[in-house]
Amino acid sequence: MVQTSRTLKVLVLLAFFFFCWGTSNTSPLFAQERKAPLVICYSALVASQSIPWIAKEAGFFDRQGLDVRLVYFASSSKSTAALLSGDVDACITGGIGVMRAKLAGADLYLIGGTKNQLVGSIVANPRLKAPADLKGKKIGISRRGSNTEYMAKAALLRFGLNPDRDVTFIQTGGEPEIIAALQSGGIDAGSSIPPNNLRALSLGFKELIDVTSLNIPYVATMIATTRKTIDSKPTILMRFVQGMADGVHRFQTDKAYTLKVISKYTRSPSAEDLEAAYRVEGGIMDRGLNVHRDALQATLEEIRKDTPQAAHAKIEDFVDLRFVNELKQSGYLDRLWK
Repeated sequence: MVQTSRTLKVLVLLAFFFFCWGTSNTSPLFAQERKAPLVICYSALVASQSIPWIAKEAGFFDRQGLDVRLVYFASSSKSTAALLSGDVDACITGGIGVMRAKLAGADLYLIGGTKNQLVGSIVANPRLKAPADLKGKKIGISRRGSNTEYMAKAALLRFGLNPDRDVTFIQTGGEPEIIAALQSGGIDAGSSIPPNNLRALSLGFKELIDVTSLNIPYVATMIATTRKTIDSKPTILMRFVQGMADGVHRFQTDKAYTLKVISKYTRSPSAEDLEAAYRVEGGIMDRGLNVHRDALQATLEEIRKDTPQAAHAKIEDFVDLRFVNELKQSGYLDRLWK
């Protein structure tokens, strides 16, 4: 009886030991490495911001050991606010809002980019025949401080119009809403980015200004984050940037998959519009996630027009390219594109 009791105690202890060992985080048999959480925002439902969508859908972030949650804020100004509040770790967004916030004292940096020029159109009611006809008209933009606003202003200036006096900008809230406002007659024209400008054309609206053909340098699609995140999560951000590089590669090498993902996120049913957007954006996409100096300089010059503290700023003040440089120096990009 005593022997049986001792045997029972030993069995209970062994069972408890194996239970604890089996549920331990360090168990090689049962444990799974916990993925690092990362919240990433994007600021427009456009093809040029599809890289994080592709990277997430294709499992590239998972492969890097990241649990990435994507959230949408409809403008550069809103995404910048989310960064400053700490609600997100990084954003895919237009760079002008980040640069303005940096000049106002925010500790923000551009750490990479995929698009360094303006792409899109000023689309309008067919009764408008030329850019000069926009004088006195209402032009739809997503929000103040957005890529769509800057694109409209830059385009108008090149055709002799003063964007501060000759037109009225109407904030619609987002890219798809610009097209909806055109359809309802709430605006006369819209500043729109692929695939939305192409959808407008398919609906019968007129392209008054082909902004893409003007080759205007601009920090159009950037990766932005805070100094705090750079310093506290350098390894995690490096993995994220690698996942983004994988996303760029998938965009460029797998059109069918890319169009499927863009259609899912933008809810664009038109295959023709998506094909055109893919062709335009793919043609100018930076494969190395570089932030171009001319794009930074052109954007800084625009900011200087109404921001006194930008007078002595240097383009180097706005970037931290350690992760992009590591992509190159480590040979990661060479291996990816060989």
